[in-house]
Amino acid sequence: MQDPSEAERDCAKSCGRATASHIGTQGYVSEHVQLLRDWDWASTELGPLADWTPNLRRMVNLLVADPRPSGLYWGKKRILLYNEAYIPIAGKRHPDAMLGLPFDQAWPEVVGTPFCNAFEHGKETGHATSQDSTLFFVTRSGYLEEMYASWSIIPIPAEGGHTAFYNPCFETTKQVVTERRMSTLLSLGQCLSLALDSQDFWKQCIKGLQHNLEEIPFLLMYAASQDNLVSQNPGGITNPTPSEASSTHASKQWALEGMVGLPPNCPSLPSRLDSQQANEAFYPGFSEALYDGTPVLLSIADGTFPQSLVPYAKSRGFGDQCTQALLCPVQPTSKCGNIQGFIIVGVNPRREYDTDYQQFVQLLHRQLATSLASIMLIEDEIRRSRIAADLATQDRIKLAEQLAESKQEAAEIEMRFRRMADHAPMPMFHFDEMGNVLYANEAWFELTQHPRGAFYPLSWYNVIHEDDHPLMDQEWAKLGRGEPVYFELRLKKPFVTGDFVGGEKVEGTTWIIAAAYTDNRKDGSVKYISGCLTDISRQKWAEGFQERRMQEAMELKRQQENFMDMTSHEARNPLSAITLCAESIASTLKTVLERPGDHLSASRDIFEAQLENADIIMTCAQHQKRIIDDVLTLSKLDSGMLLITFVEVQPAEAVAQALKMFSSELQKADVSLDYVVDPSYKELDVNWVKLDPSRVMQVLINFLTNAIKFTQNEETRNITVTLKASKEIPSVEQAGLDFFCDDPLVTPPPATSSAPFLFKSANSTIHLLISVKDTGRGLTEEEMQLLFQRFQQASPKTHVEYGGSGLGLFISRQLVRLQGGQIGVASVAGEGSTFAFYVKATRCPAPRTSRAGSLTNDAISTVQAHITTSGDPMIAITKKVYTPCHLLVVEDNLVNQRVMSKQLARAGYRVAVANHGAEALEYVRQSRFCKAGGGTRELDIILMDVEMPIMDGLTCARHIRDMEASGELVPQGGVTAIPVVAVTANARAEQQAAALEAGMNSVVTKPFKMSELIPELEKVRMEVSSES
Repeated sequence: MQDPSEAERDCAKSCGRATASHIGTQGYVSEHVQLLRDWDWASTELGPLADWTPNLRRMVNLLVADPRPSGLYWGKKRILLYNEAYIPIAGKRHPDAMLGLPFDQAWPEVVGTPFCNAFEHGKETGHATSQDSTLFFVTRSGYLEEMYASWSIIPIPAEGGHTAFYNPCFETTKQVVTERRMSTLLSLGQCLSLALDSQDFWKQCIKGLQHNLEEIPFLLMYAASQDNLVSQNPGGITNPTPSEASSTHASKQWALEGMVGLPPNCPSLPSRLDSQQANEAFYPGFSEALYDGTPVLLSIADGTFPQSLVPYAKSRGFGDQCTQALLCPVQPTSKCGNIQGFIIVGVNPRREYDTDYQQFVQLLHRQLATSLASIMLIEDEIRRSRIAADLATQDRIKLAEQLAESKQEAAEIEMRFRRMADHAPMPMFHFDEMGNVLYANEAWFELTQHPRGAFYPLSWYNVIHEDDHPLMDQEWAKLGRGEPVYFELRLKKPFVTGDFVGGEKVEGTTWIIAAAYTDNRKDGSVKYISGCLTDISRQKWAEGFQERRMQEAMELKRQQENFMDMTSHEARNPLSAITLCAESIASTLKTVLERPGDHLSASRDIFEAQLENADIIMTCAQHQKRIIDDVLTLSKLDSGMLLITFVEVQPAEAVAQALKMFSSELQKADVSLDYVVDPSYKELDVNWVKLDPSRVMQVLINFLTNAIKFTQNEETRNITVTLKASKEIPSVEQAGLDFFCDDPLVTPPPATSSAPFLFKSANSTIHLLISVKDTGRGLTEEEMQLLFQRFQQASPKTHVEYGGSGLGLFISRQLVRLQGGQIGVASVAGEGSTFAFYVKATRCPAPRTSRAGSLTNDAISTVQAHITTSGDPMIAITKKVYTPCHLLVVEDNLVNQRVMSKQLARAGYRVAVANHGAEALEYVRQSRFCKAGGGTRELDIILMDVEMPIMDGLTCARHIRDMEASGELVPQGGVTAIPVVAVTANARAEQQAAALEAGMNSVVTKPFKMSELIPELEKVRMEVSSES
């Protein structure tokens, strides 16, 4: 959909109708906003975009601006609209199967659920409904996925007695799944702690895992046959070699100990089988997988999933076909060949087997091995005790040796398990009922920063943030009653990383999730407390980051509103003075004209008054232009369109020429100006360098303008401009002030093609430091904090006393940054201020052409419009005598045509006029340049507007150059071509380049003064002269 024209906008506004641009902002338009604009709403209940009500448009704009995933249900059928953050929730239904559809078509599976019932509740009562962690199913990663979300349904009154609904939501899938998995691990640990022996271990394992229908869709458990265990290792202490272990696996017998989620008499699941049969029934690499000792992923996709299980492998939680399973050997110790069983567990078909899932499986695998090891250790001890009892009557010494050996091995086994827990990635702890730390692994100490060895009851309270002690008291009381707990709290340890997001360092308070359960005595009293911690500091920081960004956006909006108010005031305020001065001039001249006679006279006071009125008008016009220029420059900076063009220039002379523009203003304000070239400049022998003189002079003129404004009313009125140079970045001592540091993550826009030459050699690079010191009113510390910021001035009354938009110093800072420099200020209230900046430049040879030598003057003329001059500009013009010539003014605006003709005639030109390009071409054909001869009209130069009806200036210029090329026009009077100067209000560089490409000799931008126009006309005449 195309953006509507201005006429369509006005019509829509007056008629109360909507256009596409009413959705989203008028600036950057995201793909989703464009999708909303282009959607075929006419085919929905909402109707065409043009018929949308203001209430609907406001709610859609609120929806688009909301950073949360949010939907909007509107109309009788509850047509669904949603923002860009909602797309991941929509999944592959976006956009065709969801956007713009009624609720029962967009979400058919939730009809009749509490989510759907919330609509009727909101419609009947007007109250919102909220639920936490509701289960939904979405397809957003190529498979049907379970998703949990906390949502709200907020009723909104709409037109026609209908009720609309706003639906913000937050995804909580990771939290819910993590809680479910942790609950499974805790439940498994509790059940396994009740196992009496190895046989009971497998029963307790099934009991602990069968409640998790999602992560345990089906389960098979095979244990090594008891005959194998006895024949393999009757003493339980030998450690076979890898080759022996592989041979042992191949000869082992496995017995089915139990299954979950599969038919009881499944024909494809034998009750007993050896390793060779397991290779054929389950996985070809079965023996190697057992020897490796780590879980192996079996998948239908790669053919490793047991084909015999495919018909029966259904999810208990969802009924879906399981496409993946895990083969997990149960190895209680690190001894080769000590595989006591294996399990085959299905993978949740509605969750991806990602890092979190793998970590859960690893913890499950480790818990099974650890628990079985403990049981086997007990059995081993019992078996050893029986052997020792049988041998006690025969050899007491041998029994003592065996007991000693047994104790040593038990200690080693315990040490191995302790090391395993020490290196676990999740912080784990074990307390007694008094809160004494009995055990904590390395991850726990690292996260909490608890002193090692400094343990006493509840000593770990010292690592908890003081504000969360009441919360910890409540949760500790629950543990004292034997209840499991799961809660969030803060630690005293600061959260610090080396990462940056959006220019902000990721750091703050450490947040954790604590999960703990109790081991109770037979009487029900708490004996031990065990649990684990999860670091969620980054997630909490991200939530705070979003909140801060929202507050910053609101503050920026407030600053922009203040800026628009101030700019509107500053732009409109001079209009009153312009109107009054124009009325005064008209009234005075009317009074003089009413006097009898052709020769009228007036007193000197009248002429001085009119000159003062004209001076006021010029000052006000320059003030308005300065504000417009600042806004345009800011717009280019924000859009990245401001280019830096490096040319050859002599900095000392460029600064001197810029200061000459202030002579009249300094004289009028009675301010003395000193220009000092520091010895460092001469010591480095700086002559010609490459930089952008227009941008450097723009910053200098901004500083100097402010210095004059803030100094002219002081008793001492002195300004000193100093130019320094250095090879290195100017130091604080050399500059005499501190520079403002810019955000290192901000990347400046690219410069023009000559930019790479600027900083290509460290030896040729120099730093130019320019400072402006004044004896003005100075600044306080609070006022200095606001300098160089967007839409900010030193104080709220600054623009009332001195004017300005609050953008000058901000723009100056950006211009300096684009040239590899920095900006700074030093000031004392009541004593004056020093503003300084430095830029990078590169030494270069002197330019070869005279045109290049005048680049400094051209650059300074581009910023000269920032200077307000006084006096009649025509007085300065008439002081220099130019060669009289015939000039054709081509201008469609009759007022501008008449004013320019009179002013040029006063300057000595013989002026003819044309209303558009076609009339100008006819005039040229009747001029002395026409080859056909007979032309009587004199013509030396053309001043032509670009934008005109019938034929614009660019087309006319092309015709003139084509006529010259074809010989229809022949150069006369010592010129190589008819000189044409373009006049345009388009100040952009590419638009001026288009005028030159069309055949214009030069371009003058509106508004301009005669003191600027006439020298440009004479320069163009000289350039086309055959003598030159």
